[in-house]
Amino acid sequence: MNKLKIKLVSFLLAFVFCTYSFADTHADKDKYGLTWTQMPIVCSSLENIQAYLDDYEFKVDRLGIGRENAKPEGEPVYTIAVYKNDYQQLISVLMVPGNLEEVCMLWRVFNVVEYGEDGQVKENN
Repeated sequence: MNKLKIKLVSFLLAFVFCTYSFADTHADKDKYGLTWTQMPIVCSSLENIQAYLDDYEFKVDRLGIGRENAKPEGEPVYTIAVYKNDYQQLISVLMVPGNLEEVCMLWRVFNVVEYGEDGQVKENN
């Protein structure tokens, strides 16, 4: 019976820690009218996502760190990498540190047009 109690308490503690969110979901909600939505996101292992990126000739273009509560001094909680290829396509990949079995592609866009610092369309489009 003692082992059962230990397992039950361990499960409950793990459940609490796994479901507790550190994000401030109400930050800027009223100011900017932010809402949660259903997004087209596909996920797989890092290995599978990398194979997809390689097959479609995507190369990393930009990398950024998402931080706790969307504050520059917050702890890192995810990484976003933006990839592009030579066919005017972009794709964004989300990775959470320590979880390489669930890497997600957030969006893929086509017919990308790039602008220079002067606001004009770049010649290579």
